[in-house]
Amino acid sequence: MNDEVWKALNAVQESFNEIHTIEFLVEKLEKAVEEGDLATIANASISLSSFLPMYTKNWEETFHDAWKVCGGNVNLCEWIESCD
Repeated sequence: MNDEVWKALNAVQESFNEIHTIEFLVEKLEKAVEEGDLATIANASISLSSFLPMYTKNWEETFHDAWKVCGGNVNLCEWIESCD
């Protein structure tokens, strides 16, 4: 795998890893629901609503860029195994 392809696929992985922010917000939201904390429920909901479109757009752009670099010839199984 050449360096340009590796960088493009690594960018896709880094973009996807931002999912941890969503997981964090969902955990806070679930805890707030259990505790009946309406202020935190509202804040977490607003945060998720604001972050999710940006996350999705960033991932789609990064994936599209990687697809162009790879010419649509990405062996994801091979690449994923090389990340372990």
